[in-house]
Amino acid sequence: MQPIDLAYVVGLYREYADDLAAVGKQQREFAEALAGRMTPQLDDLEAEITYLLLRAVRPAVVVELGTFHGWSTSWILSALRDNGTGRLHSFDIVDNVRRNVPAELGEGRWTFVQGDVRETVGRVPADAGYLFVDAAHTARFARWYLAHLFPRVPAGIPVSVHDVYHFPVTLPFHEGRVVVRWLREHRTPFFTPARARVRASTTRSTRCGGSWAWRRCGGSGGQPDDLLQDAGGRLSCAGAAVLLGLGEEGAAVVVGDVGGGEELVQHASTIDFGALADIRAEH
Repeated sequence: MQPIDLAYVVGLYREYADDLAAVGKQQREFAEALAGRMTPQLDDLEAEITYLLLRAVRPAVVVELGTFHGWSTSWILSALRDNGTGRLHSFDIVDNVRRNVPAELGEGRWTFVQGDVRETVGRVPADAGYLFVDAAHTARFARWYLAHLFPRVPAGIPVSVHDVYHFPVTLPFHEGRVVVRWLREHRTPFFTPARARVRASTTRSTRCGGSWAWRRCGGSGGQPDDLLQDAGGRLSCAGAAVLLGLGEEGAAVVVGDVGGGEELVQHASTIDFGALADIRAEH
């Protein structure tokens, strides 16, 4: 799989600009129609980048852990619809999503499995081409899916994990700490526009020169708040996408809101946020 970095993401924004604009309008109307019944659980960047990666990768099978009210589910299904191919298998203990996802969006491309995924893991397709994780954010559950779910899916696929990095450092006893440790151990690079991470590293990044590389800060084209302003104030929560690409030993990952392990990973201080804001503003 092609490495996920700013240049790649910006290219996807350009390539799918019209489709993304249409889906963004659809999703805003969806959220307004379900106001009081659904709170979007992804911020705009994470939702958009997840959609764009799904369009580019064109997976035949997507696995989603954690649907809650259906916000991520509807973004994923929209990407599969626009690809004209692919099926989503969603897993959650609660079934709110069944009432919220439009029938025409899920028809023919969606399977929902209710129950604890630790008990239904046998129903997770072994041929998944993309994995999205936004379920229990405990260290215990993270250890479970790293040990039992990641080995089940093919190596080299993208994966999203949400709510890993809410602060400049990952929290003890939290999913994020476990995931970051796993990244270090597997020497797995990732890309993140995580808001908390950016605020912690912007000062350093504006002082550093150099290119996209291991153990380096890249020059930053803008402050984090420039990005938030250009996003029209639509960011709905503190999280953002972290995109990983795993090596031969496990699934490749797109992790939502991950940070830490600076010495091993390409982190948020290498993002030219001015460039990303500009490309989003163009469309």
